[in-house]
Amino acid sequence: MKLLDFLFPPFCVSCQRDGDWWCADCRSKVELCLRPVPAPNGVDALYVVGYYHDPMLRAVIHALKFRGTTAVTASLGVHVSCWRKMIASFDWDGSSDIGVQHLPATPVRVRDRGFDQSIVICDLFCSIFPEVRRFQGLRRCAGSGIAQSTIDHSDLRTANVHQMFYCAKDVVFPRTMILVDDVVTTGATMRDAARVLREHGVERIYGFALAVGA
Repeated sequence: MKLLDFLFPPFCVSCQRDGDWWCADCRSKVELCLRPVPAPNGVDALYVVGYYHDPMLRAVIHALKFRGTTAVTASLGVHVSCWRKMIASFDWDGSSDIGVQHLPATPVRVRDRGFDQSIVICDLFCSIFPEVRRFQGLRRCAGSGIAQSTIDHSDLRTANVHQMFYCAKDVVFPRTMILVDDVVTTGATMRDAARVLREHGVERIYGFALAVGA
């Protein structure tokens, strides 16, 4: 990592200052969301770290998602850890049979970007909540190829991801699952994933995302 930092000196994706991929000063300015936000249908509670309209948080999400700057993950992990310590309890606390699953991006997005940002965020989540078991049994169809972020109308967003998910063969999910994504806007993607999980016997479903947006 030190060699890479020498060859590609880190600079803050928010303020452009040298020294860190997302500096402590910018992280301190992010407005944290310390209680659940309205959840999509089929999701029992939704937790987010902050708000997509926040320019500091949006900058780091864009750097990861659209520019492939995975080096921001370490600083992002520090930020999410601080958020986690400031929340007294989570709705899933006390669940003995609980798993976590990222919301897979479409195959075309993974091919274009070279990685699935939701997997990176799910890895980060698991490092902060080590008691939760990791699952990768949810699959996503090829779909229309139209990114949700480019669709404004909520009904069109819902239609774009309708029946987009299915489960891998012979996967047995626990009774409680946490779905992880980068940003939740209308909740259409998470809602459709929750529908599939409930069809496969999951009783309680929670969501986690870096940001919630309109």
